Amino acid sequence: MINDFISLGKITSTHGLKGVMKVAHSGGVLSENQKIKFIYTKKGDSFLKWEIESFTPLPNTSLLKLKKIQTIEEAEELRGEIIYLPSSEFPESKEGFYQYQLIGLSPVEDNKVIKGFKVKSIMENPAHSIFVFSNGTQEIMVPYVDKYIGDIDIKNSTVEVFHWMDWFDEI
Repeated sequence: MINDFISLGKITSTHGLKGVMKVAHSGGVLSENQKIKFIYTKKGDSFLKWEIESFTPLPNTSLLKLKKIQTIEEAEELRGEIIYLPSSEFPESKEGFYQYQLIGLSPVEDNKVIKGFKVKSIMENPAHSIFVFSNGTQEIMVPYVDKYIGDIDIKNSTVEVFHWMDWFDEI
């Protein structure tokens, strides 16, 4: 997050000749929200506001057309740019939280915090997302399914994990 702006994804390439761009999205915001009207890119210490003309979600990417971008050459200039949205403009999530909000949560089992581990990242998988917990030296991957993940409490920075010790390799 930069000055209360949150990364939505990165412009990875162009698509076609009329200024459409491919965006690899992060945090689930773009993938589930087509109501966003504007996005921002960072230019030095400030942000540039861009009006969205069209948005088409695809698996693991999206097609984005901005009103001021009409050619492949103009779109190419934005390749590699991170796109942002102010947190104050974030629409409500269907689940009550976005993936970016899960980073840093502590795992709990039986109401006890598992010390040292935090959510490092969320991996996308065709069947379901996967929580990656890390303590700096070890990573534990837990599928985001009801059997293994319970309540997610953003306010208290915790995520309930069932059968925590089962995820460790036996020595």
